[in-house]
Amino acid sequence: MTQCAWYKNLKPISIKGFSDLYTKIVAHFSTSIPTKKTSTKLLNVVQQEGESTRVYLKRSNTEMLKLEELIGLIALKALTKGVKKHVLWRKPYVLSDRSLSKVKQFMENHIRVEEARLL
Repeated sequence: MTQCAWYKNLKPISIKGFSDLYTKIVAHFSTSIPTKKTSTKLLNVVQQEGESTRVYLKRSNTEMLKLEELIGLIALKALTKGVKKHVLWRKPYVLSDRSLSKVKQFMENHIRVEEARLL
């Protein structure tokens, strides 16, 4: 429904003032405003039960690419908190760099070892 059609469909004398009109406009049209994805949304991306580390990393990367502005420290925190295999983080040198690319590289190496064990 367009703005004009919505306005014309308002019942006569249903608006008591400008603030009432404003409230009705916001209530009606606020759902059509797209929300901006931020880096903090990455904190909701966690490894699911039974999901391999490779699939989790791929899903996490996909979500990172959807962001307009990626904040590296938040992405790093989300990535490390979201992975279930905490054995990855038992080695303190992994997180000492605090570089997202280095942690991803470490995870890729871990994934290769993990997958080689399954063969």
